[in-house]
Amino acid sequence: MTEFTELAPPTEPRIHSPRDVPGIPRVLVPPPSPAQYSFGPMKAMLIFGLYVLAQFAGGFLVLVGISIREVLRGGNPVGAAFADTIMREATAPLLVISLLLSAVVVFIATLLLAWPLFAEHGFGGLGWNASSGSWRGFAIATGLTLALVWILITREFPLAPGSALGPLAKMAAQAGLQRGAWALVAFFFAPITEEFLFRGVLFAGFARRLGIVAAAVIVTALFVALHLFETLAYLPAAIAVTTMATIAILLRIRSGSLLPSILVHATYNLTVVAGVYLSH
Repeated sequence: MTEFTELAPPTEPRIHSPRDVPGIPRVLVPPPSPAQYSFGPMKAMLIFGLYVLAQFAGGFLVLVGISIREVLRGGNPVGAAFADTIMREATAPLLVISLLLSAVVVFIATLLLAWPLFAEHGFGGLGWNASSGSWRGFAIATGLTLALVWILITREFPLAPGSALGPLAKMAAQAGLQRGAWALVAFFFAPITEEFLFRGVLFAGFARRLGIVAAAVIVTALFVALHLFETLAYLPAAIAVTTMATIAILLRIRSGSLLPSILVHATYNLTVVAGVYLSH
């Protein structure tokens, strides 16, 4: 496979002071270390693993907290009604807290393992730089178009009655707090955290060692795999997620910035959220 020499770690540090890292408070930036410039697939996957573990840890803490509260209220912890109550009340806070915790963990881990990449432009960096207005406009228009096509497809080919819904789809189908939590996550948490992790951290890690094409394929496959619980039972959903992920990585590569990827993701999700609220 062709090596991209411009992606190789620099022999001399490109960043000599925390002041060189735009947008990151100095107090959050650890002292430089030569080992941090050897960022590659292993460290990228370590951050990905911490992201997944943080979600499980956040969900576990929410379940334990609500279970203790119900026991103190006099609930029977061995009854079926107790389990139903826990799952009903835990769904919204579980989703929000677990994703918030995972976002914090990813950002801190990236600061510790790869903070110089915030200021490094090109495919070996995190895309932590501005993009042109044309790329931002194109990303918004593409996200809107993709979401509208998705909404039309779901109306023409609805999910078969009795089909299993993913956790997020179940929340979207319920009015009130659960749908509100789903909308918050879909528009705010997911575009920022997932794009920073996938099209930022993971793409940089793999591109620095394996090249742009291999990195794009691996990152897109990981993104689609992480959403299998939501898409496995409904083929149009799988196609939509794969298409959006492909467009996001292409925008990251062509624009040289992470911002268009965030915008296409956020616009797509916001349009889908609006469609759900308008149809219920």
